Amino acid sequence: MKLNNRLSTIADMVSDRYDHVWDCCCDHGFLGHALISGLSAKIHFVDVVKPLIDQLQLQLEKQFPRSENWQVHCTDLRTIILPASEAKHLLIIAGVGGDLIIEFVQKILSNNPNANIEFMLCPVRHNFKVRQALIDQGLGLFNEKLVFDKGLYYEVIHAGREAKQSIETMGSLMWDLSQQPHRDYLEQNIAHYQRAVRSKPEEFSEILYAYQKLKSGIVCID
Repeated sequence: MKLNNRLSTIADMVSDRYDHVWDCCCDHGFLGHALISGLSAKIHFVDVVKPLIDQLQLQLEKQFPRSENWQVHCTDLRTIILPASEAKHLLIIAGVGGDLIIEFVQKILSNNPNANIEFMLCPVRHNFKVRQALIDQGLGLFNEKLVFDKGLYYEVIHAGREAKQSIETMGSLMWDLSQQPHRDYLEQNIAHYQRAVRSKPEEFSEILYAYQKLKSGIVCID
């Protein structure tokens, strides 16, 4: 099946260095389907909606008879306990709001303090807030991409405790301001926070200033 640009970008960012890859809030499992064929890792499909998981189970049994390559889980991501071992886990959380992603990440890390975990995150909103929460959790940046898909912009953030590069609240590696879509997205963020700062200056002034610094070139872009 052909993935949209957002999911295709996420799939391309997943390297074959994990023992387990978790397609969280997987819906119909399109991303996980694409990863099964290309990775040696075991692919886990996680969603709290039982009819979706039941249907996905049937599809996977037909398409991928070797069930050791995948597993489905009908569970709340906030309660998930990863297998206790030296295994390396990548948890992909996309297609949900930033506040929920923050809650998921905090709960997963709290419930699995000794697990080797990395996150691939793609919020549908509140990217700045998500990044700040990752910083507060002591995570660093492996990679990030800015994606334009069906008229909308998405930020894909690959983070983990072993990453050496610090996370910037307004993004760093994803920007290429020589490209018009990137400049358009930056202007979109500035305009959004200019509106927000009028009602809550104490909450949004710092965010607006960060994006304005980026536009002015004070922030160095790799």
